[in-house]
Amino acid sequence: MAIGNGIYLVTATLISLIVYSATSVTGIVSGVILSIFWLKEKFVWQFDVPAILLMILGSVTMTLQADKTDEYTYEQLRTLVKSTKSIAYYCYSVFSVILVFISYPIFLKSLARFEITAIQNTKKLNKKAPD
Repeated sequence: MAIGNGIYLVTATLISLIVYSATSVTGIVSGVILSIFWLKEKFVWQFDVPAILLMILGSVTMTLQADKTDEYTYEQLRTLVKSTKSIAYYCYSVFSVILVFISYPIFLKSLARFEITAIQNTKKLNKKAPD
C-alpha cells in the first residue's frame, strides 16, 4: 500500500484521473479481500457490498464520461510536472505523510491511556456491583 501511494504521488500529475480512480478502487477491493482471507476480518454484507458496488460504479461512471481526447507531448508533461500546482501538490503530499508519522505514535499513546483507564474503571464498577 505504501509503495502504491508513493507511485501515485509521483505520477499524479502525469496520469489521468480515470487511471487513478480505477487503480484506487482495485486496490481497495483487493485490500478488502485480502483482509478477509489473510487477517480473518468479518465481512459485513450490509455495509461492505454496497460500499464496494458504489466504488466500482463511480469508477466505471468516471471512465465512461471521461474526455479521452487529451494527448500530451513530452514537453507538455514536463511543464505540468514542474508547474506551481504540481509542486504544491507534492509539498502537500509530503506534509501529509510527515503529519501521519508524527500523529500516529501520539494517537497510539492516547489509545493506550484510554484502555488502561477503561480497565481500571471496569474493575472499580465490578467491585461496587452487588453480587
